[in-house]
Amino acid sequence: MYKISVIMPMYNAKEFVEYSIDSIIRQMPGELEVVVVDDRSTDGSFEYVSEKYKGNDQVQIIQQEKNGGPGAARNKGMKCARGEYISFADSDDAVREGAYKAMYDAALKYDAEVVHMTGAVYPVVDDIPKDLTKLNDDEIYFGDTDRGDLPKEPVMLENDLNDRLEKYLLHKYHWNVWNKLFKKDFLEKYDITFVDMKIAEDQVFCFSALFHATRYVINPGNYYIYRIANESLSRGVKKPEHMQKYFKSMFDCIPAMKKVTEDIDFFEQNPDKRMLATDYILDVIEKAFVAVCYQELGKDAIKNSGVIRQIFEEYFGENSYMAEYLFYQGQDRREEAPDLIGMVNSVEFWRERKRQSLESDKNTEKKNDWD
Repeated sequence: MYKISVIMPMYNAKEFVEYSIDSIIRQMPGELEVVVVDDRSTDGSFEYVSEKYKGNDQVQIIQQEKNGGPGAARNKGMKCARGEYISFADSDDAVREGAYKAMYDAALKYDAEVVHMTGAVYPVVDDIPKDLTKLNDDEIYFGDTDRGDLPKEPVMLENDLNDRLEKYLLHKYHWNVWNKLFKKDFLEKYDITFVDMKIAEDQVFCFSALFHATRYVINPGNYYIYRIANESLSRGVKKPEHMQKYFKSMFDCIPAMKKVTEDIDFFEQNPDKRMLATDYILDVIEKAFVAVCYQELGKDAIKNSGVIRQIFEEYFGENSYMAEYLFYQGQDRREEAPDLIGMVNSVEFWRERKRQSLESDKNTEKKNDWD
């Protein structure tokens, strides 16, 4: 049995996947495995990885029967994982040395069900290498994904779910799955898996973990290296079909959130709190995906594609025309929404953040000199 299983969904990632896998398996030799779940790649990724890591017991390679998206691939990986703890990584990213030892040490110290790291690493150079671990400190920005004052040492959250919810709604506990370590027994006990949503399935998963865990540890650190400007479901040129995926995720989010909270007394006794959390996730999908896609494509392209008509007919039946009308009215009146996903995938954005951070540090040093 391994200490950690890192689940890695893979789809058409032949160019980068070996660098991602290698950045992980060399960290804890013999104590950690990578479970690669190929989602029916068409670029030879599955064959390439199978040949490269043939005979390497630290790399499990599984192929889905059909393409089902990253959530379904992660669920398959969790079933096959042989580790005490589970983590996640994308097949085009990388992880800095020491990440999994830091998380595992914190898990052991607190007997944690979840260990939550507070930051990530972003390249700030145009010529991003295939092997992200080759970037030096001058070429990266250590960014905090959690907002607010972050702890200097590992700290376990109080079991006050109202306090957790308030801080969750303030984005003090970031929802990405790749900055966390989950005890496998804990996930199995509460049947925490990825719901069938194309967008925000990681938010629902991490929300469920945050509110089921009694031993949830916040651990400071920036280890996960996020590859910028690579094509994926949420990166790249928008099409009308994207809007269809975004809408289905919004509609599916409501029953998904009800399902993951129905065994938590706090939410059963306070259904308004469940709605606050659900609204928060819906708002993220609407602002970051739906509104930006609408602005990029325009009303005419979306209406002419017919995809919105299909969605509203499926979910609203005889009221579909009114629902569609209200949707267009709302989007036409909306102020321009910032492309948050585009910003996260922009080298210039993180370069400017790093410049501002360095400038702030200099000003602090000058102030301290005067003091």
